[in-house]
Amino acid sequence: MHRDLQITVAAAATDRLLDELTQIDGVITLSVQRGESIKPPGDVISASVLNNQVDAVLRSVQTSAAFGALSICHLEPRQPDGHQ
Repeated sequence: MHRDLQITVAAAATDRLLDELTQIDGVITLSVQRGESIKPPGDVISASVLNNQVDAVLRSVQTSAAFGALSICHLEPRQPDGHQ
């Protein structure tokens, strides 16, 4: 299984964080929407991450706090039968 994360970081932190996340083997998909977040202001990074690598991703995200406010949203993937 995997987890879908939506991460909002200050624009100054985006490129560094993307570089770190691309190095984590358990990151299945990765995309960025620059300038899309209003509150907190910044970029929105979406990542699908294998369960056993979520902690590594969160450690990388934590270092982005030095650049400003951040937000992490954990999205539960839908099951094929529609149940959570």
